[in-house]
Amino acid sequence: RQPGNIPDVISVLNALKQLSVLGMDKPLLMLDGGFFSESNILEFMRAHTKFLMRGQLDGKWIFPELQSVASEMERPSNAYPDNPAQYCVTKQISHKFTYERKRTRGGIERGASIIEEHRLYLHFVLDTDRAKIDKTVLLTEIQNVKRLILESIDPSLMTKAERRIADRFLVIKNTRGGLRVTLNDKAIMEESRYYGYFVLVSNEKMDAFSALKETT
Repeated sequence: RQPGNIPDVISVLNALKQLSVLGMDKPLLMLDGGFFSESNILEFMRAHTKFLMRGQLDGKWIFPELQSVASEMERPSNAYPDNPAQYCVTKQISHKFTYERKRTRGGIERGASIIEEHRLYLHFVLDTDRAKIDKTVLLTEIQNVKRLILESIDPSLMTKAERRIADRFLVIKNTRGGLRVTLNDKAIMEESRYYGYFVLVSNEKMDAFSALKETT
């Protein structure tokens, strides 16, 4: 019911002010990946609003944290009790947010870059069923492209995606015995290494199992 020209975060915060009349002073916001950005997270932090949102693993500050815990993900004690095909690990971090001052105040000029450091909880989840499905899809696509090449299909007739697969995941050699096409195991393993992972980001202290339960 908010005007369309109001940013999403402001709309949510305005709605919370209205809900506070009903006694919902500090609810835990459940947010999808559309809200994920450093600027949005900082807005919620500065408003002292509790949130749990779907993050993006390709973020410069999220992915290195995943790499640091990936080796311990599949420990039996990390298996989610309600679905043992999922594994969860929580990592507490302190992240520095940078924003531009919108007005001059307290001796700080408008336009100055300000750095604020806040504590966050990253709940990493590995869905092994999802990982198997995604890897099967990838291998199927690679085998299909391999077949096209062995059938001497003109590369210009291939789609952009098929050419990308050929360049990245296949080793193509002309030998005395004819055309030889093999899979590039290293490239495929690197590509699929983090299949099945996703992350939930929160400023509310909780363990990974509790965070995952909140989303179901």
